[in-house]
Amino acid sequence: MEPDPAFFRQFYVYKYATSISASTALSRKVINGEPGAMERYMDFLHGGASDYPIELLKLAGVDMSTPIRSLKHCSSLMNSLHRWKNWWKIKMPCTAEISGK
Repeated sequence: MEPDPAFFRQFYVYKYATSISASTALSRKVINGEPGAMERYMDFLHGGASDYPIELLKLAGVDMSTPIRSLKHCSSLMNSLHRWKNWWKIKMPCTAEISGK
C-alpha cells in the first residue's frame, strides 16, 4: 500500500496538528460559556481570508503565536488522551489481550 502523498507536502502534518489545537481551543471557550466567546468565534469565521489565520485566531481569543501557550495547550490535549487511554483499559480489559500488552 502506498503512503498518502499528502504526508510529503510541505508542513502538512504540522498544519494539521496546529489546526486541531486551534479549533479545540476555540470550541472549549464556546462550550465552557466564556463571555463573548461565541461572538469572537463568529467574527473569526466572518474574517475569512481577510488576514493571516494566526491574526484571526488572536481576535478570537486564541494566541498560537507564543510557543509556551501553544505547548501548554498541546500538553493539555496529550494529558486528556492519556486519561482516555487509561479509562479505556479499565472499561475494556479485552483491549490489552488484543494489543498483546
